[in-house]
Amino acid sequence: MSLAGEHRRSVVGAVQRGVLLATILVALCAGRASAASLESLVSPGDLSAAHSDLASNCAACHSPFEATPERKLCVACHEAVGVDLRDALGLHGRHPAMAEQDDARSCRACHTEHEGLDAVTLRHEFDRAQHQFTDYPLAGAHRELACESCHAPAAPKRAAPTACVGCHAQDDAHGGLLGTECESCHGESSWSAHRFDHAQTGFAITGAHRALTCEGCHSSADFSTPGKTCVSCHAQDDVHAGALGSRCESCHGTATWSPKRIDHSRFGGFALDGGHAQPCASCHVNPEPLAGSTCLSCHADDDIHAGNNGTACASCHGVASWQPLPFDHVARTGFALAGAHAELACTTCHVGRIDTALPRECAGCHAEDPHAGQLGALCATCHGQFTWLDDLRFDHQFAEFPLHGAHTELECSSCHASARFHDAGAECAACHAQDDPHVGGAQQSFGADCGSCHEARDWLAVEFEHAAQTGFALVGAHASLTCESCHAGASLLRAEAADDCAHCHAARDPHAGEFGGDCAQCHSTRAFLPARGLQILLAPSPALSPSRSSSTGAEERSP
Repeated sequence: MSLAGEHRRSVVGAVQRGVLLATILVALCAGRASAASLESLVSPGDLSAAHSDLASNCAACHSPFEATPERKLCVACHEAVGVDLRDALGLHGRHPAMAEQDDARSCRACHTEHEGLDAVTLRHEFDRAQHQFTDYPLAGAHRELACESCHAPAAPKRAAPTACVGCHAQDDAHGGLLGTECESCHGESSWSAHRFDHAQTGFAITGAHRALTCEGCHSSADFSTPGKTCVSCHAQDDVHAGALGSRCESCHGTATWSPKRIDHSRFGGFALDGGHAQPCASCHVNPEPLAGSTCLSCHADDDIHAGNNGTACASCHGVASWQPLPFDHVARTGFALAGAHAELACTTCHVGRIDTALPRECAGCHAEDPHAGQLGALCATCHGQFTWLDDLRFDHQFAEFPLHGAHTELECSSCHASARFHDAGAECAACHAQDDPHVGGAQQSFGADCGSCHEARDWLAVEFEHAAQTGFALVGAHASLTCESCHAGASLLRAEAADDCAHCHAARDPHAGEFGGDCAQCHSTRAFLPARGLQILLAPSPALSPSRSSSTGAEERSP
């Protein structure tokens, strides 16, 4: 706007105010105007149609010459709003804009006036979200409704009912028989999604009953109960024809009519376990109880023992399966079934009555003894129960002939031609007679005790004590000789050999036997030469060294 225009507007405004002031002064001087009529002269505009009857009564809303409306004057007319403000009820009592009770946040915060007869006095259009501040917040399906669905166009908004029947009386399928508190069963999201706690009636809805509609049991609009017992609804379904009474729930459940949940142990103490968990009709061909609760009451025709084992089938057989048997053989008989015995059928050993005593020794069942009684009746000393031959545990070290050296690597059959183990001899010759290289056999030459020279570790590792066993000690040069050096030819295979020097050294005797066969008189075993006789001839006189002479002679003749 230009400066000229601004100046012109200021001048016009001053003139108008001057004219208005002059008019007021003239009226006052003439005594023809009251305070109210004077206020009307300065009114900012016409009132709305609702307040048009107050056009000449400014004091109904304003204190004299006060431009701001006073809340106390508003609620003087709008009494219901005043109650809401006082008790924090409704939109006026709950809306955050009305939290402060001063005129600065008065009614004019939302409502306007002096804008003409046709003006809308609500400053802001009512937002659906603000419904939460009323006594009836919108929830569920109510959020989608138009305002006119509950609020009549010409009626105050507060006049809309808050009880369900206020809008849904015509929808009440119960015809008012269940009262007006629809919300006790129905929700706002869906009319059909009721939340009635049926347990309050003493009859909780469980299992398959949950899938039923109310009308499935209640034929009347007031939902009067048809009865709380099963037969109230299921009398026509009773296959027992009333023979078992009306307490159907003692056997049947609500989840499904079958399978049953009967506690059969209450009937004669006979629990249905394992293979007995069969349909009722498997044992009960009619509703009447059975004549007995023993195994033979039902299984007499199945008794393969023909009564030989009595009537206490459960002492051997189980209910989960007729086989395998849970019979504790060691606890009941003192004879444990282990190894291969555990796999045997009862009739393998028990061919007659089960209470007939059986032998406990191995020979009682295993009379075919391949040892011909040589090893006694305690088969378990050597044999195990898992396998008869692969589980042998005989310790030969405790036998008459302990195994040493190469004997430990031999198979039993190497020495024992049959299971009659005692038939094998304990002497070396019993097995090695054909191996005796000594002429005439061991018993004719060196005897049967091969162990005096040979050992089990190695046949050729000979440990012959020549001095102890022949009386001829191998000393000096003799100690390094082989057996063949003296036992040549046929004598090698015989025990005999002369112990005089000439027997071996005659061929090398330079004296041609002139000094006899006792070469040791002059010669030593340590060295054949020089001869001791020549040393004596060359030695000093005994008078000069007697001790040396006797010492030397003793040393040479000692082994």
